[in-house]
Amino acid sequence: MNREQKADRLRRLVDELLLTEPQATLSASNLFALIISRGQARGLSFKQPSGFADAEAGRVVVEYWWRLARLGIVAIVGEELVGNAEYRVFPKCQVTATGRALLERGAASPHDPDRYFAELRARVTHVDEVALAYLSDAVREAQVYRASAVMLGCACERLVMELARVVSERVPVREAERLRKKFAGRFAPHVADVAEDVRAALAGLSLPRELDDGLDRKLVSIFEYARALRNKSGHPTGEHVSEEEAQAGLLLFPSFYAFVDAPIAHLMALEVRRSWIEYSASG
Repeated sequence: MNREQKADRLRRLVDELLLTEPQATLSASNLFALIISRGQARGLSFKQPSGFADAEAGRVVVEYWWRLARLGIVAIVGEELVGNAEYRVFPKCQVTATGRALLERGAASPHDPDRYFAELRARVTHVDEVALAYLSDAVREAQVYRASAVMLGCACERLVMELARVVSERVPVREAERLRKKFAGRFAPHVADVAEDVRAALAGLSLPRELDDGLDRKLVSIFEYARALRNKSGHPTGEHVSEEEAQAGLLLFPSFYAFVDAPIAHLMALEVRRSWIEYSASG
């Protein structure tokens, strides 16, 4: 088992214990002891059963624990003295209502970025690193809700522009011609105008049913949600962005990306001659 796999299993174990252990008895010391005992039973290597002799495993758990506390998934509510000859103070904690909801969502929740991004990458065929860079900023700023909403909006807009580019290159219909003219212009097209043309161009194709059915329900609705939230956050209006609004965008993004990726993969697989498109555009 390599380092990344071991770290992932340790973080999964923390999530599991937080969701299943009685909250009244949960503390950092109990949590770490349970990680050691259950980790050993599952084949994770610890040199000593009495503590984190494995320094790397200890670092992974402590850093993940701190992230959960920083995101408000666990709340520190008191102290506990542990030890015989030498007493140490460990914080007690409890899982918050919001934290429990996020932990139960598993890989769909951005509270563990490594798993969130690994799951997202596994769902799509064409990985756009620019969009994921914006999404990474959105995840890091998950408690700064205006900043998170702006970065998420940028990630969504990037994906729509990439879909528009593929449509302009691969789809021989009139609506795609409008996209080709916009991309050939002196200035970059406005994403709202591009999104409308993409929707119209895709609607004119014989797409697989699962893609056609989701054009409005997934592509348009989620994009409009993220874009509206970005506009609300990105202008100095002072409007409040709630925790629920920001988290909803992050939870919706993997499905949005997977849906945008599907027509890209479908169109890239088609044998469309660029010469035919150029001939159609000139005529």
